[in-house]
Parts: sequence; structure tokens; C-alpha cells
Amino acid sequence: MHQHMTTHLNNPQEVQVICIDPGFGDCKWLTKSKSGKFSTAIKRADTSVLKFDVKGGDISLNKDEYLFNGSKWYVGNAIAEMNALATRDYSFIEKFAPLIAYKAITDARLDITKPIRIKTCLSIMNYENKEAFAKAMSTINVNNQVINCEVDVIAQGFASFIDYVVTNDIDSARMYTVTNIGFNTIDFCVILGGQVIYSTASPNGANEIVKPLRQLLESKFKLYFNEQEVKQVLLERQITVSGKKVDLSEEIFEIKAQYFETFFYSLPDIREYLRKADKNIFAGGGAYFLQGANLDDNMTFVNQPFEFSDVRGVSSYEQ
Repeated sequence: MHQHMTTHLNNPQEVQVICIDPGFGDCKWLTKSKSGKFSTAIKRADTSVLKFDVKGGDISLNKDEYLFNGSKWYVGNAIAEMNALATRDYSFIEKFAPLIAYKAITDARLDITKPIRIKTCLSIMNYENKEAFAKAMSTINVNNQVINCEVDVIAQGFASFIDYVVTNDIDSARMYTVTNIGFNTIDFCVILGGQVIYSTASPNGANEIVKPLRQLLESKFKLYFNEQEVKQVLLERQITVSGKKVDLSEEIFEIKAQYFETFFYSLPDIREYLRKADKNIFAGGGAYFLQGANLDDNMTFVNQPFEFSDVRGVSSYEQ
């Protein structure tokens, strides 16, 4: 498997570099001096809804709206979270890649009049689409502003290994595995001699924990919960409803236990690699759910924040 795909932009000016992990749950971005993340929840703005600020007065263009492909959209804010478009397949990420990249670029306060290089990553599951993905990000047309970018794409999982290597001594003669647990996918790769010798992916990411918890919450409290709210409950193991805190640690423990009982079975042919590896490295936002679990001695984690592992690896990787 080739680890990267590049589109080039020829310009003698100093190039601004931003690393972006678009993610099915959250987009993570990183520049030389800043970092951030936002939910990849996207919702079309309802043109029939009147908009007004707290001081009163009609607003024709909300500051949180983005004009893209002839429509106005909300991205990664509270409004987008409510009844957002499903963010569960590759076609979504490719279609909205320019919009996600634009928000990351503006959040990072890059100068869009100067050259920009985007270093990004894709799940192993979708890596065959790397050329189309690079092309989608290479021309960004949002809010009637056109930004042409140079784009590098490498594989998730492999990017997490690069992140691990930066802060840990490794023996290139030994075998390492990386399991990157994203929101929608699990990426698994085996590295020997600095090369990926095996890789696979599964669609059973951390959303397989979020879904049953969401069902439990909505059944128990008769309320609607969006994904960001459920993820917060999952991390805090409690919820506040009508001003009262409700402990959910036992229920969440059961859901997580059920998930990890089938976790490795969702990735065929990996048990032999896990046993042989010098280190089995866990990364991605879903790695938080493994903390406190009874892990083998050869299992370890990338540095926190776990969800920034791919974007840190992308930042460190040069072909």
C-alpha cells in the first residue's frame, strides 16, 4: 500500500502548511503554532427560518453560515448538531472536504491570499479514493472565495505510527502494530522494517459504543440526544437532566464491555500479528475507551490527546 498521494501547487511564495484529519466525528487540525477541532456535523441552513440576534433585528447572513455549492450550511456548531446530515460514509467526507478544509483554514487564521499546503489523511478503508480526495481538497470554493491548495494524503494508522515514532525509541527490525479507533472506522496496520506489511480496516469504530448508549439515554429520559452530547456522556459517565446528576457508569461499563468482546473479531487475521508484535499501539479518539481495560503487556498508547495522533503524524511525515 502506498502511504501518500500528492497534488502540487507551484508558487515561489512561502507556503503555509495546515494538517487536517477530517474525521467522521470530529475534524482535527494543526499548524506550526495552533491546533483545534470541531464536529464534522453539517446541516443545510433553513432559508425559511428568521434569524435574529440577542439584541433584536433581522440578520440576512449568520456569521456561522458558509456558502458552498449554491447553498448555505452550518458546520460544527450547536445548530449543525441538531438533525445534521449523516456523517457515516466516505462520499460525505469527499463531498464536504472543501467546506471542512475551509473551516479549518479560517479557524487557524491562515492568509488565504498566500499559498496553502494541506497535509491530510484517509482511513485505510477508503484509501483507494485518495486521488479523488486530494482533488476535492485542492480547489476550495466557499463564501465566493477560491483557494487552490497543494494536498498530500497519507493513510490513517500509518500516520499514528509516525506520531508514535517521534516520541518513542523503536527498533526497525521489530514488528509493530497500530490500531486507530476512529468514530466510524478502525484502522489496523503492521509495520516491519519501517514499512507497512499488512493493513485492514473495519466499519466498527467508536460509533458502535455511541449508538447503544444513545438508545439507552433516549429510552430512559424520553429526550433527543445528538452525537456530541452522547460522546460527552460517554466520557463523563454521567448526565445532568433537569438539574440532577445521574450516574451512568455501570450502564456505560456494560456497553463498553460488549463492544470490546467483539472488537478484535471485527478485524480478521490480526491475532497472530498482535501476539508477535513488539508493541501494539492504540490511537484515535476511541482509544480513550480502552483506558483502564486489562491490556496485554505489549499494548501501549500514543501520546494524548489520542484523537490528534493522525494529524500529528501527518505533520511529521515527509515523503
